Amino acid sequence: MAVMTVTKENFQEEVMQAGCPVLLDFWAPWCKYCRRIAPVVERVAQEYEGKVVVAQCNVDDAPALAQQFKVDIIPSLFL
Repeated sequence: MAVMTVTKENFQEEVMQAGCPVLLDFWAPWCKYCRRIAPVVERVAQEYEGKVVVAQCNVDDAPALAQQFKVDIIPSLFL
């Protein structure tokens, strides 16, 4: 399973109503540390497919979600 992209439009359905735990990664394409952990996030998505939803939220595209979770630094991961 691929890592899901979360936006303010699909957050409620894909995260809040997922029916299983969600690993939510707040990231940005310009963040070198975000790019560094990306392969691990993708591996978690593959290894735990069907047990955990793995999603990423680009803080530049969804600043309201980042603010809702009080994301001050990226990458930030929430389970």
